[in-house]
Amino acid sequence: MSVRTFLSDKIMVQARTLIADSGGGSSALWADFCSVWARVEPGRAQKPGGETILETARPVIVHMRYAPDLPDPMQFLWQGRVLRVLAIQRNDERAAMITVQCEEVVS
Repeated sequence: MSVRTFLSDKIMVQARTLIADSGGGSSALWADFCSVWARVEPGRAQKPGGETILETARPVIVHMRYAPDLPDPMQFLWQGRVLRVLAIQRNDERAAMITVQCEEVVS
C-alpha cells in the first residue's frame, strides 16, 4: 500500500496558545498549527474483561508522519470533529510514522 493511499485523510493540527487579556490574566485557546495527511480510524473502548462500553468520548486512532515540530499539547480537527490527543506512539526506530490515540469530544 502506498503512503498516498495509506494517508488519505486531511486533518488540522491545533496547538494550545495563551492569549493575554486586559485584566492581567490569560485564556487558553486552540489555534491552527498545520494541516497534514493522516489515516483516521475508529478505536474501541473496552472494559478490562473485554466487554465493549459506551462513553461520552469516542476513541479514535490517527496514523500520521512524525514531525519534530509538532506542538505539545495538541488536538486535531477532522471532518468538523475535535479529536483530543491522549497518547502518541512511535511505530519504528526511525520514527517516520506515529500512532496517536485520541478521543472525539462529544457534546
